[in-house]
Amino acid sequence: PYRYDLVIYNVDLEDDDGEYDCYFSLHGNADGEVGTLTVLDRIDSITIVGYSDDAVVTIDENEAREFTCVSTDGNPAAELTWTIGGKDITEYSTYTTQVSDNNEKLHNSMSVLNYTFNASDNGEALKCQGFQHEDLTVRSARVYMNVK
Repeated sequence: PYRYDLVIYNVDLEDDDGEYDCYFSLHGNADGEVGTLTVLDRIDSITIVGYSDDAVVTIDENEAREFTCVSTDGNPAAELTWTIGGKDITEYSTYTTQVSDNNEKLHNSMSVLNYTFNASDNGEALKCQGFQHEDLTVRSARVYMNVK
């Protein structure tokens, strides 16, 4: 149970992302392991499809509505979550990823939320967040709900 950190400067997604054999010597005994180097590349964008950020969406109370959130061109693929007024509603969504059309080492994520809004959601922010890695900033998109 030894842990060693390796810092690599000037990494490149195209050249460096992948699987490597790593050999090390500890007290004269050479050992080898296979490790994966993931080059982190922050997603280019995250959007709730069809809406600008901070848009107001009018909906009838107890009406089910579908929203789609898309994040593009990141490595690794972003995990997408949904909240309304800070309450996690991700369980009402589906999630898929695919390789980006722009670069085979980048990924797009999509989440489709199907949720029935009620009066307590009025004025609240519906937010989609994209999480990739603890070292990368979480990105988000949001709209505000006007529940009639």
